[in-house]
Amino acid sequence: MMTLLGSARRLLGGRGLLLILLGAILLAEAWGVVVVRQQVREASTHYAQLLQQQREQQTRWTQLVLEYSHLISPLRVERAARQQLRMVHQSPVQTIILHENR
Repeated sequence: MMTLLGSARRLLGGRGLLLILLGAILLAEAWGVVVVRQQVREASTHYAQLLQQQREQQTRWTQLVLEYSHLISPLRVERAARQQLRMVHQSPVQTIILHENR
């Protein structure tokens, strides 16, 4: 290693070595820019996918809220009680009210 540096110094002098060092730094910086740009592209793609998932989840949530409000509507509950459980409204004569004695 020392002989390589020594020969480079002899061939290029002090300024030549500095130019080689600066060229290596420039190449490293250029590689860093390429890597960062690729990471930005990947992050942008991932962000777009997450936004799409959010829109899909928001749509699903809206559908579930609508379905829930439909399922708990009093008219639907009353219809199910009459048809499936054979429940009917009692007339006041058939109604017995119990009071708790204290």
